[in-house]
Amino acid sequence: MAFRPAEFPKLASMRGVKRTLFRYAICLSFLIFPAVITLVLRTSGPNFGPIISASFVLAVAAAGWWGGAIAGILVTFATIPVLTGIATKGKMFLPPRLDPAALLVLCAIAFLVSQVASARRRAEAVLRSVNEELEKRVKERTAELENARNWLETTLSSIGDAVIATDHEGNLLFLNGAAEALTGWTQKEAYGRPLGEVFVIRNEQTQAIAEDPVARVLSTGAICGLANHTVLLSRDGHIVPIDDSAAPIRAKEGGLTGVVLVFRDITERREAERSTERARQQLEQNNQELQQFAYAASHDLQEPLRNIAIYTQLLERRYSKQLDPDAIQIVHHIVDGAARMSALVRDLLSYTQVWEATAKEIFETDLRQVLETVISSLDATIAAADARIDYGELPVLHMNEVHLQQLLQNLIGNALKYRSEQPPFIRVDAEHSAPNWTVRVADNGIGIDPLHKDRIFEPFKRLHSTEKYPGTGIGLALCQKIVQRYGGRIWVESELGKGSTFCFTVPAPRAQHLQSAPDVSGMGVA
Repeated sequence: MAFRPAEFPKLASMRGVKRTLFRYAICLSFLIFPAVITLVLRTSGPNFGPIISASFVLAVAAAGWWGGAIAGILVTFATIPVLTGIATKGKMFLPPRLDPAALLVLCAIAFLVSQVASARRRAEAVLRSVNEELEKRVKERTAELENARNWLETTLSSIGDAVIATDHEGNLLFLNGAAEALTGWTQKEAYGRPLGEVFVIRNEQTQAIAEDPVARVLSTGAICGLANHTVLLSRDGHIVPIDDSAAPIRAKEGGLTGVVLVFRDITERREAERSTERARQQLEQNNQELQQFAYAASHDLQEPLRNIAIYTQLLERRYSKQLDPDAIQIVHHIVDGAARMSALVRDLLSYTQVWEATAKEIFETDLRQVLETVISSLDATIAAADARIDYGELPVLHMNEVHLQQLLQNLIGNALKYRSEQPPFIRVDAEHSAPNWTVRVADNGIGIDPLHKDRIFEPFKRLHSTEKYPGTGIGLALCQKIVQRYGGRIWVESELGKGSTFCFTVPAPRAQHLQSAPDVSGMGVA
């Protein structure tokens, strides 16, 4: 049997003793009710004896329930003087003989009732504690959810993009400030409405109703975006070009609970695109005019240059006997200058024509066949220099054949021109490094100072005088422009006196294959 500390006055404070005595006094007062019942019913006959006994049992049980086991036992023993006093009309309060069985039954009743009451109070305390804990957790969770909701709404309201959220049926639940500004609807007005009433989108060109991205997400469960050239029709009829993306909102279990739609005003971007397109068209028109001018200038310049050369040579033939050596030398300078000017005009025209090739003119070109064509065209120069050209397996390139021929002719021509005292040896090979091919043209010529390896690709930049090495200085610039036309790059690896290796990259066609070269070992020309 468990007892509370307050039931032991010696171990409790004075306040506890007073509370305990007061409780016991109250429990003893419970005997008033059965005593009154006894006084009323005792003269009515023995038939009311059980009722009287039951009333005292109830008083003992009530004391045990409310005051505890000791209080119940105290009331049990207090019933003896009460019953004796009533029976003897106050003459005697202790009976001559006690009934131990009755006292034991009453004590047992008091004890059992007190235990039940104690268990009930403990259960109530546990339930109260659990309930308080649950209420505390519910309040904390509610506060967390409220804070998260407020934080999310604040975040979505503060971002620059417009945000709309719907439920699983496509009804609108949330608009941030940017969405309100673009649609013309407020959060209060739009709440619960179908998205199609608030988010009205059209095709910019046809004005046809555009596909609803939210409906598409709800049906497929996948992220989707608007088609190009989509405009938003606001509530006041204002038209705004937009782009967007819609994504599903899923519960932890994976079910689709709604859709979030993020969109933005792209008026400035659309205007920039239009400006870019206008600039592109203007640039294309300017290029066409430049090409026409280049053709006209080439024709108009070539004719007087030919006349200068022809009439100067005619002057020399007719009046050579009348001209002194200085005059003849001047005539030769005039003829050479006209020839160089004519070559320069031709090279400039070739330089401006690089960008004329369109995508339709770019085919898969066999590098080996083009190389053999170039070697054939340079046959006289190769033979005069006692040069040897070697090549291994060569690929098919995604290039215009004329451009590839210009590249190889300039690079091999330079290798023959800038040769050393040794007979020229030129090696052409290629290496694949997806998605490009790297083509190398190596020679054993005079080489180039690494300080000038970038300068040589600039138009009209020369490292030697025209008297020693003739040319216009535009060949390598033309090579660079051709390679850049295909998105590649060109560079040189060289040292003075150790030859040069010119490398350039070009895109590879989808089906790669190599062409085997014949065995040219020991041949002067391959």
